[in-house]
Amino acid sequence: MKRFLGLFLSLIIVLGMVSGFPISVSAASVSDLTFALNEDGKSYAVTDCKETASGQISIPSEYKGLPVTKIGDYAFYSCGSIEGIEIPSTVASIGRCAFYATYVNKITIPKGVTVLEDGTFSDCYKLSSVTLPEGITSIGEYCFMSCDDLTSITLPSTLKTIGNQAFDSCTGFTTINLPAGVTHI
Repeated sequence: MKRFLGLFLSLIIVLGMVSGFPISVSAASVSDLTFALNEDGKSYAVTDCKETASGQISIPSEYKGLPVTKIGDYAFYSCGSIEGIEIPSTVASIGRCAFYATYVNKITIPKGVTVLEDGTFSDCYKLSSVTLPEGITSIGEYCFMSCDDLTSITLPSTLKTIGNQAFDSCTGFTTINLPAGVTHI
């Protein structure tokens, strides 16, 4: 009976792939994330995400009773199927290329973040609209490079610097309104 059940389930999976019927995949969860204790010993950083994670994910504001304050360099790099990320207000730092090459289309940056590092959203092909909160002072090099679907970005009045090629190959823009305080592009 177990053998029959195994063969039957295998047949259903194969038929689903061949026939084009979608096979549902569950949304990402906290168990798809890897956390590391920060150097201060009082907070955590998200350092990695399972390649199989997909859909929407909410980063928790706490892990093991301590606040999550950072998203590390390349944390979501191999998570191409993540479509949306909810970042808690406890996060104050987002590392280099943190969301590089994901299919994220929905993201809200918390108010405590002041710098978007180099390549933070580079090659996020599905990202269409971004609102950056007041408090961000710097957008790093290549930050939004090759975000093909990006058509709208709201830049905060606190913005001072925009790095080299920050918006390179963003073909969806027709205009970008620069705040008066920008002193370096």
